[in-house]
Amino acid sequence: MSLDKLKQNIIEILEDLKSKDIVILNTKLNTFLFDEMIIVTSSSDRHGRAIASNLYKIKGKLDKHIKIEGIENGDWIIVDLEDIVIHIMQREYRDLYDLESLWTK
Repeated sequence: MSLDKLKQNIIEILEDLKSKDIVILNTKLNTFLFDEMIIVTSSSDRHGRAIASNLYKIKGKLDKHIKIEGIENGDWIIVDLEDIVIHIMQREYRDLYDLESLWTK
């Protein structure tokens, strides 16, 4: 699956699950670890877990490993799809860590 198709599938899942404030950052110039970062806001820990679980279902379409961190708490979950990393954060964590500012400087 191409990177654009993967990103499109991810965005569809995020929008279907009512994720808020979806931001896509191109990180190719900042790191060699991944090409893009997607940051979204979840409304609760349960909502964050549901988003991560649905993103995990993409695994069947990929020949890559998927790693998920933080699903136990649900307040900040990272889904690593190798080329794209998704941060699912509750509002207070997103405001506190302000990843958009860190990665766009």
